[in-house]
Amino acid sequence: MKANYLKEINQIFDSATVNFNYKETVKKIESILVKNPELKNEQTLSKLGFLYDHLAFFSKNKILQPKYEQEALRLYNQALKYNPDSVSAIWGIGRIWWHRKNKKAIKYARRAARLAVKQDPELSVMYMNLAVVYETLGNLKRAEYWYRYVLKKEPNFFGAYYGLAEMYYVKDVPNKADKISKLLPQLIKLYKKESKKSLGSKFEDKRKKIINDIVMYVKKEKGGGLPPV
Repeated sequence: MKANYLKEINQIFDSATVNFNYKETVKKIESILVKNPELKNEQTLSKLGFLYDHLAFFSKNKILQPKYEQEALRLYNQALKYNPDSVSAIWGIGRIWWHRKNKKAIKYARRAARLAVKQDPELSVMYMNLAVVYETLGNLKRAEYWYRYVLKKEPNFFGAYYGLAEMYYVKDVPNKADKISKLLPQLIKLYKKESKKSLGSKFEDKRKKIINDIVMYVKKEKGGGLPPV
């Protein structure tokens, strides 16, 4: 029975991350945990914290937004009581600081990445979080460094190609069309595999539009026969 509830939590959580239905998912998971308090652990509390911090990020309600953030912080700190080295909870706290555009996010992103790699050397993709934090803080040089660091460690990691290409596209960087064009062949190749995981979701619709916008921008600036994705 416990395994069934955990499976349900994971399923509705995964659905929320690609369809952005955070509020509805929070209610479902909280209902399960109220009825089954023994299911509270590092993983379930971190997942609930994730949903709350995303509710805060996307909320336009200035009264509810800080309340959602505080609840997310409470849940992450609860998760840390189960495991002080919880990568999910540590980066969760960092993500809140990131959403606030506060440089404190750097410390948490770095710590979470180091812990992740210590636990599994193949988790160097966690350094992506440092890239997105630096990008948000306006330090594009450091952001580029960490995007490329991940690509060096994981040459087939779609997220780093996508993040770097999008940063070049939306930010004021020199030679942006040239830089993006060098990324596009591999980006599109990996996207065709990656998109199958979340096909038909709101997340995928949004990501596909951004990539197509990037492709059209490069075609306009440099010409060539790159097709839309």
